[in-house]
Amino acid sequence: MIFSATVTGWEWLSILAEIATVVTGVAVVFAVVPFFQERKRERRAADQWYVERYWMLQDKKRPRRRWNGAISVAIPFAVRWAELRLCEDELDARADGWVTNDSWSLWCVSILEHRDDPVMAEIVSKTPPNELNLLREYWRTGNDPMTIGVWRQFWRGLR
Repeated sequence: MIFSATVTGWEWLSILAEIATVVTGVAVVFAVVPFFQERKRERRAADQWYVERYWMLQDKKRPRRRWNGAISVAIPFAVRWAELRLCEDELDARADGWVTNDSWSLWCVSILEHRDDPVMAEIVSKTPPNELNLLREYWRTGNDPMTIGVWRQFWRGLR
């Protein structure tokens, strides 16, 4: 019994060791949880930087109203090229483990949609072979560029 009224000899030392073990375990949990929360905040801040780049590019597209009331969007070449560079940068960040799984689930669809755009596909086909390598590979395979396991993803705050 831990709380016996008749603690004899060195029994108090084993009781103290058990209490110290429990207190240490609780302290470790309280120390580690904020660490993981901070890592997740860092990853979300990195994701936000890419989202801001995306919206900056969307703002540069020029919608125009036609004579019949239809709206068309003029997309300058510079914006299209910047979108492809953004895709390449996102793929690079994902491969390096900086993009959260939540963000990736949205971004991967958008990146593949560019493949189906004939203008974007033509721009990539005319780009020198030493540029947009990650984008070309992703368009070809559709495989997630991140190769780290589930536990490392958790440790890095990506899950």
